[in-house]
Amino acid sequence: NTKPFPRFVDRNAFTRRNISLDQRNIHWLVMDPFLGRGHSLVTPFAVSQPCFLVGTCDPPANLVRLRSRPWMERQLLFFAGRVPKRRISSLRGALYLSLRNHSNVSLHVTFVNPAEQPPGFTPSHLPYDEYVERAMSSRFCVVASGDNMATPKFTEAILVASQGGCIPFVFCLSRICPWPWHERLPLHKVAVFSSLQTLKADLAVIERMDESEAKRRYHAARHFAPHYRSALDGRWSAAHATIDEMCHEALHPRL
Repeated sequence: NTKPFPRFVDRNAFTRRNISLDQRNIHWLVMDPFLGRGHSLVTPFAVSQPCFLVGTCDPPANLVRLRSRPWMERQLLFFAGRVPKRRISSLRGALYLSLRNHSNVSLHVTFVNPAEQPPGFTPSHLPYDEYVERAMSSRFCVVASGDNMATPKFTEAILVASQGGCIPFVFCLSRICPWPWHERLPLHKVAVFSSLQTLKADLAVIERMDESEAKRRYHAARHFAPHYRSALDGRWSAAHATIDEMCHEALHPRL
């Protein structure tokens, strides 16, 4: 569950310490922007493994072979994950229905509520090693909001792209989705942002994307990746980016 930090909302405790509860004086670090109160800073789910995604080891030989496959010979789109109950979020279920008949899409999903499974549906859950192989050998991978707007898949997809794997194909239900570091980094240089309404047109866009454009996006992903990784060895990481952004907010407060 993603909740605001600090998880401390004891009004009496604030009062005892004579701390103003004016929302303008409270800043929150959140992973889901819609949980923020007052001014909030959307921080990522930081990835700490596998080691090749965070730069502490070389990728295994099988993944090196997969990412060296010519761009246009790769599977177009990879979509794996859990479909939440419809009353919580209908996005992933709607995406599955829209993509299930596409010939160049690899679908591996499970429905939390079996009663909401479409006719003829067969659940498909990939072991993690195979999941990574599919991500590294596809051109694009679906990143879609689940139970909350925030999803660890966003961070994961940025790091996979930084290693020459799939490029994020990103969806959320809201018209404007403040993904982590969206104000700090030009994320459109890596990800393709779409919606249910524009899916058909955007599928045509990614189908036409050539290898030179993919390489430009990989280059941007390598530049952005340190902002999303967990690193305990002193290298720039999501923690450094968060502290840096907090300092910027302190020096340039929003009115």
